[in-house]
Amino acid sequence: MCENYKLCLQPSEKISNRPFTRLLLDCWQREYDKRPYRKFRFNLLEFEERLRRKFHPVYDFLVIVSFLKKRALCTVRLTGIHLLPYEHDVLQSFIESLVTVCRIELRLMQLPTRFFELLGDRAAHMNVKELILEGTILTTPDIEALHKFIIESKILRHLNVSNCSVTQYNFPLLADAIHKSNSMRSFVCNRLIGKRITLDTFKIAHVVSSLIWQNKLKELEMQNCEFQSRDMEVISEYLETSKSSMRKLNFAYNCIGCDGTEYIFRAVVLSNTLTHLNIGGNKLGTNGGRTVAKYLSSCYLLIYLNITWNQISSDAMNLILTTIKKPIKLHRIEIIGNQFDGKSASILRRLLDAGVLPQEGIDVVPVYDDSIADYRVTRYD
Repeated sequence: MCENYKLCLQPSEKISNRPFTRLLLDCWQREYDKRPYRKFRFNLLEFEERLRRKFHPVYDFLVIVSFLKKRALCTVRLTGIHLLPYEHDVLQSFIESLVTVCRIELRLMQLPTRFFELLGDRAAHMNVKELILEGTILTTPDIEALHKFIIESKILRHLNVSNCSVTQYNFPLLADAIHKSNSMRSFVCNRLIGKRITLDTFKIAHVVSSLIWQNKLKELEMQNCEFQSRDMEVISEYLETSKSSMRKLNFAYNCIGCDGTEYIFRAVVLSNTLTHLNIGGNKLGTNGGRTVAKYLSSCYLLIYLNITWNQISSDAMNLILTTIKKPIKLHRIEIIGNQFDGKSASILRRLLDAGVLPQEGIDVVPVYDDSIADYRVTRYD
């Protein structure tokens, strides 16, 4: 073996110095948007991939702000940008560029508390109806500043703080703002965290119940919040009342079990407003599936139901499919991720052939399998 060798030179990536301009943003917008080009979006990863350089949080961001001020936009979606807390002029200019925007999406961003304070100061002049902060970390000072904006805004109808590290300690502050808001109709808060201790879902359930009871909130989504069956007992009591105006409820990927299913479906039957229900991934099991079959025929107003990935046995699934009849206004039901057998495929074929349920109204389809010489149930794409 030769001891004299040379290392192979690795090709080095050339760092681009290509400038970032408004003209470039205009060209990018024409790729993903259509006339009249009123839906703007910017993704940090796409920027770095295209220009092959790092994003400057001041100079490059000011180009975006300048572009926003020049256009009459309905939607602004920014992803992955880190704003510096000491650049007050940049933050002020950014807020001014968002005044006329109806839908603001700030996803996976790092926003200083000063941004939310400025947002609260301009709340009366903002035209935003939907504020989405999904994946953007919110600290307690951020939520305190956001609390002021939610209350003072007269037209904000939708708030999304999913995966924002909202804890069980600052969640009541958000709920208080929603309770005092005169315009809020939709609230999304997936993935609550306990902050060093176990999440006290029973207290969270009482807070959620107060939001339902106030007769304003129409859509609520709280996935991955560790809700148990006893929590559903508290929440269902307020869903049953005539004062509730809740239309869409999403408690997917919690742990409500078969007992929680009993409470929820009893509330759906007694409610005069609830039309959409998502309880996928809640470990309903066979008993929970039988509970769904028991109450489904009485849910006359329900038009969407999701019970996917609930470990429901084939016998219970057959009961659910048999329950689907003409009087039910169900437009779509999603049941993938549970167990099916040959009888399930046979029942499903009859439902589809008779027109009781259109194929677009269910996420599974019976197909003939040569290996078993019979029909089986599979996903419908």
